[in-house]
Amino acid sequence: MHNPLHRRFGRQLLHNAGRHLGIFALLVATISVVSGCLITISSVQAILENMDEKNSVEDALRDLRADRRPCACGRRGRWRHGL
Repeated sequence: MHNPLHRRFGRQLLHNAGRHLGIFALLVATISVVSGCLITISSVQAILENMDEKNSVEDALRDLRADRRPCACGRRGRWRHGL
């Protein structure tokens, strides 16, 4: 029976070098994709927070009193239809 204590760690690494390099490459790729996504999320959130301050949109309420003119129908106290 083979004694596992006689195995050398270096020989095992050399024997399975391709497997270890593949696992290392997958680990590096996974870490880089996840960190890229997290950085993108935080920068997009900062942009969206600043967008509210910089690009204020009106609430679409119009003051119609300035646009009122008398109606052409001649009725007294009536304003132009549609406004």
